[in-house]
Amino acid sequence: MEIEKVMFDYNIRPQELRYKNLVTYEGETIEIDGINGREVTCKEVGVLPFAHIRPLVITEALLFKAGFDVEETIGLRKIYWLRNNFRCELLANGQVAIYYTYEKTKISYCQFIHQIQNIYFDLTNIELNFIL
Repeated sequence: MEIEKVMFDYNIRPQELRYKNLVTYEGETIEIDGINGREVTCKEVGVLPFAHIRPLVITEALLFKAGFDVEETIGLRKIYWLRNNFRCELLANGQVAIYYTYEKTKISYCQFIHQIQNIYFDLTNIELNFIL
């Protein structure tokens, strides 16, 4: 059985970002400090147009930097757990399935760190911080 890969859209729309989201600029990870129209500001490089930033793809290493732990492994599948009953699974097609509550209710799919940060904040009202 062949796994269908998802084609990622690496363009970020202004309405997707918020304060403290992580993105990349020229290969470096930066944190958003402000959003103004079609520009973002960050401590590392100052003001940037949206066209110059790219999303940061979710990886196991980045999940660990946010405090996730492996909760269970079933064959090749790994479920990662973080406080507040927030779980995710890196899927073979490159997407991440997001689960919330003890019953592991699947609520969303995403591909990028800023998306998982926003989902986590929306559900818990707590920032998902990364130790980079």
